[in-house]
Amino acid sequence: MGINVIVTRGIDRTFMPTGQDIALSEWIDLVGGDETLRINTEPHVGLHPHTGERFAMRPRRGDAEILLEGRWEPFLYFQSGVLSMRYSEGLDDPQNPVRKKIAAVAKQLGALVALDSNDYLFEW
Repeated sequence: MGINVIVTRGIDRTFMPTGQDIALSEWIDLVGGDETLRINTEPHVGLHPHTGERFAMRPRRGDAEILLEGRWEPFLYFQSGVLSMRYSEGLDDPQNPVRKKIAAVAKQLGALVALDSNDYLFEW
């Protein structure tokens, strides 16, 4: 189990619940208005760790991708009113393009960027 970075309206700066969610339609509209983002419509393909067998899973509604150096890469996904993605060390760099885009998305949505444990807010 890893740590996720989230974009949320569900907490305030003191970590108190707000009861506010990001609407799926709002997220889809934001992605549709940004040429560097798109909703993923292609299946996720992987290998079963024990059998080595290939499998494909449909993307969830609201799974987004970001255009980086001419390639579409996984970005934030939508689940239960929150946007989320796996945290990586690359996000420590203020110049990281994914970090910059997460911060821009949060600003557009009037949301906070936090860890999914709701015990740390990023000041991006």
